[in-house]
Amino acid sequence: MNAQTLFSLKDEEYKHSGIYFCSNCRIVHRKQEDAEKCCKCIYCDKLVEEKRPDQNGSYIYHDKCFKTENAKIRNKFEEDKFAKATKITAKEWAQKEHSWIFSESYSSNEGYRDIHDFIDQFGDGDLFCPECGEEPEAKALDTEEDKDNYLECKCGWKSPPYQAIDDIIHLFLPKYVWATEFEPVQLDIDRILENVLEHHYEDCEAKGYEELKIAIDKFNDQNKNNGSYNVNYKIAITNLEELM
Repeated sequence: MNAQTLFSLKDEEYKHSGIYFCSNCRIVHRKQEDAEKCCKCIYCDKLVEEKRPDQNGSYIYHDKCFKTENAKIRNKFEEDKFAKATKITAKEWAQKEHSWIFSESYSSNEGYRDIHDFIDQFGDGDLFCPECGEEPEAKALDTEEDKDNYLECKCGWKSPPYQAIDDIIHLFLPKYVWATEFEPVQLDIDRILENVLEHHYEDCEAKGYEELKIAIDKFNDQNKNNGSYNVNYKIAITNLEELM
């Protein structure tokens, strides 16, 4: 930043060398604009006073700016994903044969949980600010009314007054969660044979196909209810407060 011209002394006269340096770190640059950008955050264009070892003069940033920009990218990606998804209400989803959902708001079990248990957790565990994700502080209003409690966060977010915490639980529910689909443990005979024969000569044929198919069909039938739930980003579940 604050690019300075590097002069050379020739015949007792200072001559412009056509080279510039950053007045902060003294790194030399061929172009003035590169010297001007040096030591400045690529996001906010302000001086980065403490650089990490892996940052050079032309590509540096404040950690806070980096996190903010990445959060914007993630939020935009999530917004686009939500916009394309089919919407279904929580009440409709809860009536399905399986009601497991996926949410990044639920860290345990890698984000997967039954939707009823997911809703219940907000009354049993810690509550986090819907604006910044930090834990707000419980405070009391100086009033004689029954509803004289509220939550306040360092970021400035404040809950409405409440008497029981259940009165404001809905404020902490996410706007939506993702649906899941059940994937049973199953074997595909054609895929198995393709993988096996891949390492043999071109016209090699496996014998005993029918016997193997009978065994695999029996295996698949016995495991049709054994498997895992995987997130389905094509369906977003909304109106979670309906199950409160």
